Amino acid sequence: METNQQGGILKIPIILGVLSLVTMISVKFASLQLKELPFSFDSAAVATTTGSVISSITIIDDKEETFLLANSDSTIIFPANPRIYFIHVGKTGGVTLQTIFRTVPKSETISCRMNKTLYGKDDGTCYHPQANESQLSRHILTHFHMQNGGPNRTEEENKWLLNNTNVFLISVRDPIDRLISMYNYHKNVNYQILAQKRRIRPNSVWFFNCFAQEEGLDEVVNTLKNESKVTEQCKQIGLEVLLGRNFKGGAHFKLGYQYYKRYTIDAHPTTHEVAVIRMEHMFDDISKLDRAVGGTGEIQEAQSGGWKYTHGSEEYHFPYISDLSPSNAHLLCCLIYKEMEAYQSIILMAINLDHAQKQETLSNLLNHCQAKLKDEDDIGSFSWELFRHGTSCSSSLSFLNATEAA
Repeated sequence: METNQQGGILKIPIILGVLSLVTMISVKFASLQLKELPFSFDSAAVATTTGSVISSITIIDDKEETFLLANSDSTIIFPANPRIYFIHVGKTGGVTLQTIFRTVPKSETISCRMNKTLYGKDDGTCYHPQANESQLSRHILTHFHMQNGGPNRTEEENKWLLNNTNVFLISVRDPIDRLISMYNYHKNVNYQILAQKRRIRPNSVWFFNCFAQEEGLDEVVNTLKNESKVTEQCKQIGLEVLLGRNFKGGAHFKLGYQYYKRYTIDAHPTTHEVAVIRMEHMFDDISKLDRAVGGTGEIQEAQSGGWKYTHGSEEYHFPYISDLSPSNAHLLCCLIYKEMEAYQSIILMAINLDHAQKQETLSNLLNHCQAKLKDEDDIGSFSWELFRHGTSCSSSLSFLNATEAA
């Protein structure tokens, strides 16, 4: 039957067809195996755990490879069953994070997980979370740090972790602040004692053979610039340490953002999402990530007052000014620009940071480096390569010869 109204035609069969299509879509949506997701898609429950009103929830595809949770704060895209590999970059608050996420005891479960997955069994039974453990921590399998990954970690276990996780959670910090911190850490006498207790080489060649103990990083840079104050050998060692080309200044100089990025993102560009915890916003980033995987965002360690864990470096007493002058900060930005590139890339890939947070984080670094950006709304397009070969860096690095400047 058809009804004509001033030239318009209403066809009931078409209406019935539309209703049928809507019904099919509803059935298809209901058939998805939502139980595999880390939390329920009940709108009221999700609004409670995220602490904000849900604006939309979208299933990316019926294979449930990913889900998208959009709320008033941000959009975070995680795999449906996040298996997180925490990447501890040195001098970024990683000891605190390892303790909060209990990654050292989790490291002891990797062989069990490998055996379970070998026979197609659930490897989640290998670890028994504590009653007050956050949802974020429950999704973290363990950590990777330095060259061996973790205590007594085998190469096979490290390979298994790379192939059986789907999120790299990387601890980060402003590269210049990190550089100052690792210099102070490795330079301090207490570190040398700690290294001897651990039966590892303290790598003190550069610090004790070339520069006085009372010299901070700022003074070391001043010395490197003055040929009358430094031997050619010490100058070469100093530059190679700062550029991360050897271990003579300490492991953290060599194992920086470039190293961890090559090991994770570059080697596995399509299998893992990337998230970060910024040392400057540690609690906020952890809380937000915890809510994204169905947690409350409340971290027990922070509430109980046990928030910070360190090597004891907060008790170091420096016989020098531990900060950098603006001119030397700029010089180091020019010198280690590839570290800046790697850091910027990691920040831009972070799924837990919105545009404003990425903008703020990278703008702070550019200000630290006294770098100018033509388009402030497009900070991701900043080229560290062009910065390095620009006029200001050429002037700051004029003390280098042609080979050193290459």
